[in-house]
Amino acid sequence: MPLSRRDEQYTVEEWECMQQAHMIASTMLGRDIKTHEYSDRSARMVITLFSQGMRDPQEIAIRVVNRELELSLLKEDEI
Repeated sequence: MPLSRRDEQYTVEEWECMQQAHMIASTMLGRDIKTHEYSDRSARMVITLFSQGMRDPQEIAIRVVNRELELSLLKEDEI
């Protein structure tokens, strides 16, 4: 997750926690963290969960994976 000026509300340690959660989730989903088409979406989910008070990267990753799997199932139902 690239840093920008508007993201200075988080400390380096907080960004590292979110980065770790995103990497864990991407690995669990078998996705490349930089090139997968939904990588940005999962990164935004990580940030949202972190902003809601979650701090354990593993727990955040599990939540993201579950949500991504739900979205995949919904997309398959549309076909």
